[in-house]
Amino acid sequence: MRRMAERPPRRIAFIERHPRWWPDVEAAAEELVRATGRDGTFLLVDGEGEWEAVCVEVGEDQSAARWIETRTLPAGEWAVSTMAGRPAERLRERADGRPGWLARAEEAPTGEGEYEPGGETFGLSTRLGEHAGLRRIGVNVDVVRPGERSTKFHWHHEEEECFLVLSGTGVLMVGDDAFRVGPGDFFAKREGPERPHQFVNDTDQDLRILTIGEHRGDQAEYPAAAWQPGDPPPAAR
Repeated sequence: MRRMAERPPRRIAFIERHPRWWPDVEAAAEELVRATGRDGTFLLVDGEGEWEAVCVEVGEDQSAARWIETRTLPAGEWAVSTMAGRPAERLRERADGRPGWLARAEEAPTGEGEYEPGGETFGLSTRLGEHAGLRRIGVNVDVVRPGERSTKFHWHHEEEECFLVLSGTGVLMVGDDAFRVGPGDFFAKREGPERPHQFVNDTDQDLRILTIGEHRGDQAEYPAAAWQPGDPPPAAR
């Protein structure tokens, strides 16, 4: 990075570098422009000087969709240069002086959940823990939209998870049981096959959930689910 520039807060859409799906700057930039209809792409650069995302400034009405994520970049001093023929930036110091481990939710990446590009989507996830530097614990705010489920029906071999419903209502499916849940309901899931689970939003309002789980890199199992997208709403008690 060769010079410094003061930047105001900026709302961006971006595509993260991915070794399989988006390894190439030009392909990612072309897709970002196509999906957002906006020009003026630039790169975010990590501490090792490698590009980590292709970005473009957008309005507040821009939503995350598929591989297009959104976040707000904080005001501050940014180191700027060029890379691969595009402007490149890296945050050096926030204007408010906050450290990285004290994060604002709107600055964390928000993206659609999906297991493979173009497959079933699982609402929106804001990756708070990862953004603030947590390595062993995942902390997300998940939004399950009407008619969707939070994830495929699954359980983990080693990882514990827990969930706090923040707003909205829906159905928590655990094993052969289904429970109506709403704000303040907390679900604790230990590792093992006893509590395979998924949340289903059978209402016309978003279901927001705080999700916390371990990062052990373990294996997940996906038994047959009692509810699949397109099925009638699950019966719950």
